[in-house]
Amino acid sequence: MSDAAKPADGSKGELSYHYWHGKGGGNAPVPEPKKLTEEEKAELERQAASNGASAWNAAGTFEERNATSWAKGRLGELVKGLEGLAGGDVSVLDLNSCEGEANIFLVRGKKRCGFDFELQLAWKALPAPGAIEIRGHCKVLNFCSDDPDELEVVPEVGHKQPERAADEAAAVKKVKAALTPALCKVLTQLLEELKAK
Repeated sequence: MSDAAKPADGSKGELSYHYWHGKGGGNAPVPEPKKLTEEEKAELERQAASNGASAWNAAGTFEERNATSWAKGRLGELVKGLEGLAGGDVSVLDLNSCEGEANIFLVRGKKRCGFDFELQLAWKALPAPGAIEIRGHCKVLNFCSDDPDELEVVPEVGHKQPERAADEAAAVKKVKAALTPALCKVLTQLLEELKAK
């Protein structure tokens, strides 16, 4: 505040923090709420929609949306579609479990998406032509959008039988070789669909 604007008695003036602090116990008056007109409300909603933000966040400063339930459902659909891999010898039967989360962030008007899951899949495989089908489960670790190269597929046979050890080892090897690139494609597709939401 310039010297000309200061009151002669040495106080700080009516519009300063010190004026309000000295009066009424140190609290500035609460601003009166202002009801938006329909035009103002429509303009805020239009601005928010243009940058992907919610109506309350028209400036697009920061917003986080949980997309976990959508991502888990979509992931189940994508994984169940993995059939006939490795020349028809490997198929995913089901998504047994999916732990983790997916989020959409809006930061300064820019959308950022990401997820981090650990999966367990049920699979079946034919280790060799004419062999008996083998079934098992497969842990998928580091199924995350940040570093798709870290994805790790760990297949295991469901009910091991000593007399079929060679077939089981061949099935596990075939499942790992088939599922790793297939799940990388699923990861990429899920991320693209999440960005489009």
